[in-house]
Formats: sequence, C-alpha cells, structure tokens
Amino acid sequence: MDDQAKPSSTSAPPPPPPSRPKWVLPYKTQNLRDHYSIGRKLGQGQFGTTFLCTHKTSGNKYACKSIPKESFFAKKITRMRGGKSR
Repeated sequence: MDDQAKPSSTSAPPPPPPSRPKWVLPYKTQNLRDHYSIGRKLGQGQFGTTFLCTHKTSGNKYACKSIPKESFFAKKITRMRGGKSR
C-alpha cells in the first residue's frame, strides 16, 4: 500500500458576489451638474423625483427625473426573477 497523502477533496471557496456598479448604464456618462443647475422640485412619482434643470450655457430649462439606483436595481432584479414589479 502507498502511504502517500491523497489530494484534498475540499473545493475552493465560492467567488465573492459581484459588486454593485457605480452607474446604471453600460457606460459612464458625464456628471449632470457639470452642465446643468438643479433647481426646485417639480414633483415626485413612483420611480423618482422630477426637478427643474437649467442648462448652464444656454439657459434652456428642462424637467429632469432623478431615479435612485437602489430602486432601479430592485425593479430589475424582480423582473429577472420572474416576479411582478409595480
């Protein structure tokens, strides 16, 4: 009989969970505040808050919706799992 040690049958630990991305889109965008001034709150809905934004160079005014990343990811994960999102 061989008295050599057998290789360990334990497997490697599982990889760490993926970290959350810093942005939602598949590419990095410019900072909104570099080009627009964020003004007063115009309203709030199910997905986020809408603000009055003014373009710093032209002075044009726009409604800008801010959607929290946590809310976006929670909805996306629910959809991926086959659940219903509201």
